[in-house]
Amino acid sequence: MKKEDELGALRPNTSEVPIMSEMNRNRPSSERGPRRRHDTSQTRGASPERSGEGSPHQPRKKAPTKRSEIALRVGKVLGTLLLIGIVTSAFMACYAAVYITNVIIPEAKLDLSAYTINENSVIKYEDDNGQLVELQTLVGAENRQWVDYDEIPQDLVNAVVAVEDKRFWEHNGVDWYRTAGAFVNMFIGMRNTFGGSTLTQQLVKNITDYDDVTVKRKILEIFTALELEKNYTKEDIITYYLNEIFLGQGCYGVQSASQMYFGKDVSELSLAECASLAGITNNPSLYSPYSTLEVTRYKCTNCGEYSLTKDDVCSECGAKNSFDEGTVWTARDYNKARQELILDQMAKDDVLGDKAISAETRDQAKAEELVFRSDWDEEKKEEYNNANTSTKTIYSWYVEAVIDEVTEDLMEQTGLSYEVVTKMVYSGGLEIVVPYDPEVQAAVDEVYNDKSNLNYISSSGQEMKSGITVVDNTTGYVVAIGGDVGEKTINRGWSYATDTVRQPGSSIKPLAVYAPAINEHLITPNTVTDDVPRWMGSYWLKNYPLKYRGLTTVLEGVTQSINTVSANVLEKLGFQTSYEYMTEKFKISTMVDEMVLENGEVKTDLGYSQLAVGGLTKGISTFEMAAAYATFPRDGAFTEATTYLTVKDHDGKVLIDNKPSTEYILDQRTTYYMNQLLTNVVSSGTGTAARISGQLVAGKTGTTDAANDQWFAGYTKHYTAAVWIGYPNSESIGDMWPSPSTILWQKVMSRVHEDLPREEFTQPSGVVTVSICKDCGKLATDNCSMDVRGSRVQNMTLLSSDVPSQYCSCHVAVDICTEGSASGGYHLAGPYCPSSSVRTVTFVDYSRNNESGATILDAGALLSTVQGNGQCTVHNSGTPTDPEPSTSQEPTDPSASQKPGDEGNEDPKPSASQEPES
Repeated sequence: MKKEDELGALRPNTSEVPIMSEMNRNRPSSERGPRRRHDTSQTRGASPERSGEGSPHQPRKKAPTKRSEIALRVGKVLGTLLLIGIVTSAFMACYAAVYITNVIIPEAKLDLSAYTINENSVIKYEDDNGQLVELQTLVGAENRQWVDYDEIPQDLVNAVVAVEDKRFWEHNGVDWYRTAGAFVNMFIGMRNTFGGSTLTQQLVKNITDYDDVTVKRKILEIFTALELEKNYTKEDIITYYLNEIFLGQGCYGVQSASQMYFGKDVSELSLAECASLAGITNNPSLYSPYSTLEVTRYKCTNCGEYSLTKDDVCSECGAKNSFDEGTVWTARDYNKARQELILDQMAKDDVLGDKAISAETRDQAKAEELVFRSDWDEEKKEEYNNANTSTKTIYSWYVEAVIDEVTEDLMEQTGLSYEVVTKMVYSGGLEIVVPYDPEVQAAVDEVYNDKSNLNYISSSGQEMKSGITVVDNTTGYVVAIGGDVGEKTINRGWSYATDTVRQPGSSIKPLAVYAPAINEHLITPNTVTDDVPRWMGSYWLKNYPLKYRGLTTVLEGVTQSINTVSANVLEKLGFQTSYEYMTEKFKISTMVDEMVLENGEVKTDLGYSQLAVGGLTKGISTFEMAAAYATFPRDGAFTEATTYLTVKDHDGKVLIDNKPSTEYILDQRTTYYMNQLLTNVVSSGTGTAARISGQLVAGKTGTTDAANDQWFAGYTKHYTAAVWIGYPNSESIGDMWPSPSTILWQKVMSRVHEDLPREEFTQPSGVVTVSICKDCGKLATDNCSMDVRGSRVQNMTLLSSDVPSQYCSCHVAVDICTEGSASGGYHLAGPYCPSSSVRTVTFVDYSRNNESGATILDAGALLSTVQGNGQCTVHNSGTPTDPEPSTSQEPTDPSASQKPGDEGNEDPKPSASQEPES
């Protein structure tokens, strides 16, 4: 039978742990020694004369029996075990003493002075004149009002003491009787439900993170309670306790609960109301008068015990079929029952002593009708609501990001619980200084508050969302945040700028691949790699669209966001080095070294699809993305993203100095090249929609597999911003180009830069412009301009130390017949081709093994291809050597007329980055 323990659920836990009866010490032992015949002649001290025999011989010593030998051995074993036990206990005691001294006591500190909850905290920022200006006054997020001890009715104090801790006024923070019972319950009863906590211990548990059910937690709680009682009076402790306890309906503390349930100040509560309020804290979901819980209780008609199940046999008295049909109890019934139990306790001299109430007072309180605020008539409710109505403050996305970050850091520093630290942040009288820029935030709000700027609905009915973070490149600080599109109407809502982490697609390439590879002196913009499909073990890494250029410079690869180029560069760099740049240099906190899922699948971010094309396991936030990208315009200086600089308490003492340090993680050579590459993305690549009139803009687009997420991270010399767009539950955005993420970025940043001058990115000394061969990356020759496709010469600006020392040798000159190539495919000129049809051009001497079968656009320009085509088939031995002149046709790229991907190269597993070209 599942029996309801009324005194466990309804009455206070005030009973002592029962003392076990002792065993009868006079009870005979179950083991006896060997029997001996009494022989007076052989008793100790007997002489031969007294033996009566007069024998001259000495008495013979009796040999030990088998039983005596066993008893002796058992005694030795028991003695040894006892000695081992004593020594072990001594060692354990020493270890415990050292452990408590070195581990427990240093942690057993709790400063309640930090727990001031009756003064609003203020967030401030520094204006252009260096003066601190108020940004936001914080108002407590919870329903909580502080009340001093002298405002709390003595009846309420007595009710709580009677039901929760009857020896509160006598003990030193720990009730050793109840604690001993709790440990007996754990070790003897083999259960881990400790119990036995005093009000002081409950306060410690409520305002710290000591919420794990372990021996260490209990010991730490005990020593903290003892320390607390040394430093604070009983009145202080119970005042903190009564202002901290949760009493249901979102109420923390007795003042807010008094207003919630009775519509009056706590000082005005009657004895009956005090007992009702005190009864809630044990289990608010059961005892709160406003709880909707209903429980059916069955009463045994034989013994009067209650059960939550109607069993055939009563477990208390053994009566069969003795339960009634049951009675439904509501939360109010439970509250009333517990109130009466508390009143009974308050009337006992052994509970409250001289503070006990009389039986008459108890009965009067029981008879008093409890009138709750929800029972008032409409006129009274309206009158109360009008008197207590206040305008709710809606915090900005930036302010809420500050609240989140400060709360997390204070929890780590103080060891206090989330609930307590949240109260400190809102109502602890703190001064929080932030690097906020009102003008930049105004530009963000102007765009992001207008829902028409991102008015898209998915096929399933989801609204498109977006987040943006803006960094001031002068300081590296986060100065503005937009957490969603549309007017902000709620507090503590989900921020798509700081809370959301999504796969970044190609926008990760500059951070994970190109910047590290340049910084490690593995590549420069003129480095050439082969843009062909890569076999990844189970799938082909593809581009989007399905287009492969063949030999491609890094400059072109970044400009057109070519996946295979970044994968080739990552191969040079190595997964581990790339991962270390992401985690140790750019401080991306969401990177995954190894993670085992519940189904046993192992996830990691050390791979091509994760690092080369942005298919990260968890993803990244705009908050961290913006801080990382700001490294490029800041000449390699990285400042970790933060929304606040200092936190001071109400006395002006600095609690946290959070001014981030700046570290140069990339050399100026690297940032110069990265700025060059990413400027090209905006001027002529995938990011052209980000252009701002009169400003030099650099950045990178990013689109994930199936187009579920789109990014643009970009910057000027003045500011950096990262934008994400997508649906709350991943769903394809579709083929939108240009991406709404780039358009949003441009709308915000064009407003930010309205009155700012154009500034160039830093250019190091020793920069020269040279002509480069686009097919080998070396210095160009005349042969490079004679390529069958047209000139393959490109001017690039490089540091003098990076200028190639060799000239192009990949372009080989051959004669082709223009007529013979008219039908497609180039052919070498034959002996019968007329001179008017022969043209000298160059082909690239490069060997490629195209296992994928995909169309490679430069295949027709390879020397091996034209040699494989052989000589002209139009002019043979039967053809006149000097035919009638015909219109000359310039050689063309035969693959240019082919649509990319026409040859049907299917990738069994798509990559994580899909980006159309500009």
